[in-house]
Amino acid sequence: KVAGLRKEDVFYNLRVPNQFQTAREEINLVILTAGVYCIDVKTWTGAVSPQGQNTWHLQVKEEEPNFTNTSIQQVPDPLQAITHLSFRQLGAARAVLGHMGTWDLVQLSSGTQLKGDYQGCQHLALNRQDTDLLEFSRTTILPTDTLWALLGHTPQVTVRMYKRGAQGWLGKPLTGMSTIPSNTHIVFRISGEERDAKIPASTIHTITLSI
Repeated sequence: KVAGLRKEDVFYNLRVPNQFQTAREEINLVILTAGVYCIDVKTWTGAVSPQGQNTWHLQVKEEEPNFTNTSIQQVPDPLQAITHLSFRQLGAARAVLGHMGTWDLVQLSSGTQLKGDYQGCQHLALNRQDTDLLEFSRTTILPTDTLWALLGHTPQVTVRMYKRGAQGWLGKPLTGMSTIPSNTHIVFRISGEERDAKIPASTIHTITLSI
């Protein structure tokens, strides 16, 4: 919990392209006050101290391992010479950070939440610049559904796509709606995985899309 700061000055889990534009690295926390503060959160316990470039020393009671973090770089930064950013500079930084992406989130009907990158679905066409939320609802199961299933009928899932940036849940305008077979798979690259996962549409509650 961060207190004493406006919510528009705090950014979480931003994913910034590397210098070669080949991948994105995550910054856990960015705070705008008199300057731009980037904070990397580590689940380390003990006394942590820098030992050299890209190397940190972690001292604990029983052992003292060394960690090498390849994502840490020491480079000359003109911002370090500025003691206080101007209102215009802070506004420009806020605008840039506000358009940086983070993770897409899949909320399963079981309550499990997955973070990663939404790759698409063969039955859904959407523009993520206009849409930030997909809501999945399965048609109510009736006794006759069993008969239809025996005849080869596939249950359906309704997907509602909501407009990006609109406030609130109730009354939020739609950008589209589609009905797809419940056995349709959503392709999603879970964070940390090397291969795409195929998630059945019938198991999904919502998908939240980043910028």
